[in-house]
Amino acid sequence: MKYLPDLLTAIIERRKFVTRRAGSQKYVVGRIYIATDRPRFAKKGSGKWRSVRIRITKHTVEGLGDIDANDAAREGL
Repeated sequence: MKYLPDLLTAIIERRKFVTRRAGSQKYVVGRIYIATDRPRFAKKGSGKWRSVRIRITKHTVEGLGDIDANDAAREGL
């Protein structure tokens, strides 16, 4: 999963707990994914990219406009 560097920092510092994604990507609850700030086509070892493991604990479908202040804080914003 690709994240902006500041959002990946929020994950690492345990300030980000929720992510909203547009599109049809299906994430499996319980599965471990890699969260990274490495650009898609960057070669391995070509930069100081960071990657961490994250586990999907819940999957819900909701509109992006449904976010409130509490959800924004959980997003790390």
